[in-house]
Amino acid sequence: MLYLILLSLGAINFTLTIEQMAILGVDSLVIILLTTSFAGMVMAYQLSQQARMVRSEFYVGAGVVLTMARELAPLLTAVVMAGRVGSAITAQIASMKVTEQIDALRSLATNPIKYLVTPRFFGMSSYDTAPYYVFYSRRNCRRLFVATVRE
Repeated sequence: MLYLILLSLGAINFTLTIEQMAILGVDSLVIILLTTSFAGMVMAYQLSQQARMVRSEFYVGAGVVLTMARELAPLLTAVVMAGRVGSAITAQIASMKVTEQIDALRSLATNPIKYLVTPRFFGMSSYDTAPYYVFYSRRNCRRLFVATVRE
């Protein structure tokens, strides 16, 4: 399947790819923000209970921010995105198969892999990796700036 997708690189429909980026990526932000917010609140509550015992409540905010930013938020984002996007794509394609829309695409001489799978694959892979590119570019710029200032 991946081989067929990679063969169709020259025939990417950018309109469908951007539409799938909006449907699969942007529409998932609400549930991701809710999930990570509630996980952060629970973590702050539990950490504050433990910090109160050793009288270091002022470290709770930094501890929650570091833990959420480094460990828990990317993990929760990946799990929620995999569940939501995987089920959405499966439901869409399964309902198209049941209502014989995929057979209709074949009868119109349209490759269903190029029309259905390729935009979803590239839309999700480009949307899902975009925050990592931004994070690493900001991190490398900060290193460059700090190295320049120190010299």
